Amino acid sequence: MPRLMVLGHAVIDHVFALGETPAAAEKYRATGYRAVGGGMAANAAVAIRRLGGEVLFCGRIGDDGAGRDIRAGLEAEGVDTSNLMARSGLASPVSAVMVDPAGERTLANFTDPALFEGIDGLPTRLDDDIKVVLTDYRWNAGAVHLLALAKDTGRISVLDFDRNAPRDLTLLAC
Repeated sequence: MPRLMVLGHAVIDHVFALGETPAAAEKYRATGYRAVGGGMAANAAVAIRRLGGEVLFCGRIGDDGAGRDIRAGLEAEGVDTSNLMARSGLASPVSAVMVDPAGERTLANFTDPALFEGIDGLPTRLDDDIKVVLTDYRWNAGAVHLLALAKDTGRISVLDFDRNAPRDLTLLAC
């Protein structure tokens, strides 16, 4: 199987199971809790690895406890985190996810706005063994950079986005 480079969002999700669907701004008692790794790109990297693929994850986290947990979680799954960059003084992405009895979720995410500025630290060329580049839209400049490298070298590229993607569709031109 080819080696894949995955770029984007990695987060710690704090998941709360609720006995009812939140209907108003008030206190709700959770019936369960767990902290898990999340983020579109990080989840894709873990899924690829679990299917037997070799994955190099590119992203940014803060130099904090959540960032250390994100890195440890990816490494425990066998994902190569040598391009997961910890940024001093910045907060790692975290989410609160509330899941109701029907499985519907309400999610609040915090990502430090400075975390994904610029492209410093990203590779300027793709190693020969990287055959596929997959990005999400959260690190727009990084995604444009890696998708352009993939296009210029004839590699397969995949863009993962959802209905909350920004209106800037520059990524679609890559």
